[in-house]
Amino acid sequence: ILVTSRERLDLAEEWLLAIEGLGYSKETSTLENTASFDAVTLFVQRAKRVKPQFVLDEENNEAITEITRLLYGSPLGIELAAVWVRMMPPQDIAKEIASTINFLASSSRNALARHQSLRATFDYSWQLLSPKEQAALAQLSVFRGGFSRAAAAVVTASSVALLAALVDKSLLRVTPEGRYDRHPLLYEYTREKLAARPQEKSAAQTRHLQYYHRFLAEQQPKMHNVKNSDALFAVEDELENIRLAWYTMLEDMKLAELKASARNLMAYCDGRGQFHLAYELFQDALAQLSEPDSLKSLLLIEQAWCCLSLSNYTEGVSLA
Repeated sequence: ILVTSRERLDLAEEWLLAIEGLGYSKETSTLENTASFDAVTLFVQRAKRVKPQFVLDEENNEAITEITRLLYGSPLGIELAAVWVRMMPPQDIAKEIASTINFLASSSRNALARHQSLRATFDYSWQLLSPKEQAALAQLSVFRGGFSRAAAAVVTASSVALLAALVDKSLLRVTPEGRYDRHPLLYEYTREKLAARPQEKSAAQTRHLQYYHRFLAEQQPKMHNVKNSDALFAVEDELENIRLAWYTMLEDMKLAELKASARNLMAYCDGRGQFHLAYELFQDALAQLSEPDSLKSLLLIEQAWCCLSLSNYTEGVSLA
C-alpha cells in the first residue's frame, strides 16, 4: 500500500520516503533548460487551464523561474500562483508572492478548505499540534539558516522527542549533516506565530543571543590555530545565527557582548578571509554608536584591518 501523509503512520511495517518540492532552477537560465524543470512544467500546465494560449517564452522565462524559486517547488503553491495568469503577467505574480504568502489563495468551489491557500494549509497543520508543540515550533523561528540539536535544547527547551515529533509531522526536516531546518514558507508562517507571543519572542531572542555569544567565545581560541579547521567550519555552519545574534546585541545595546563578539568574529574572518563580512557588521554597529568609547575604537581598528586586508589602503589608513 502506498500512503501519502503529512505525518508518518508510526507503524513497524512502514518504509518512509520523504517527498520534497518539485525540481526548480536556482538561477535564470536558457528557455530550454528552464522548461526541463518539473516545477515549471506544472506552472505552465495549470496556467493553460485558465489561459489556454499561455506559453513559456523568453519574456516570462525569468519571472516563472523566480516564482518556482520563491515557492521552493511547492506543488500547491505553484498551482495557486498559476491561476493568477488570467489576471496578471508572471512578473507581477512573482512580486506579489515576494510581498506576502497571503496572495497565494484560490476561490475554487470544489477544493478542500485546507487547500484554498498556503496559509490555510499551514493553519490546518498548526491546529493539529499540541500546545507544547506549537510553542516549540514558534520559538524555533528565532533561528536562521538551520540549527543544531544542542542549540534547540538551550534556546527553546526542545527535547529530542519533541524535535522528532515535529520532524514526523513534516514541520521540521533533518539535513544530511544532522542539523534541523524547515521549509522557508513555513518559516515565515511560524515567525508570525511567534510575533503574536511577544513575551515568548523576547525570551527566545535573548537565549538565542546568549547561546551564540558563548558559542563564538568557545570557538575563538581554536580558530587561532590554522591547523584546527574544525572550529572555523563549526562557526561557518552557524554564521547566519551568529549574524542574527550580532544584530540583536546591537538592537539591545549590549556593549560588553558586542566588544567580545567583535574580537571573536575577527578570529573567524581572519581564518576564512571573510573581511567583507566583518567590515559590514562593524559598519552597521558604528552607525549606531554615537559616543566615543573602547568598543567604537575597537571596531574602527578592526575595520581598518579589514580594509588593509582587502587592499583598500586609503580607507584603511583613514580608519586607523
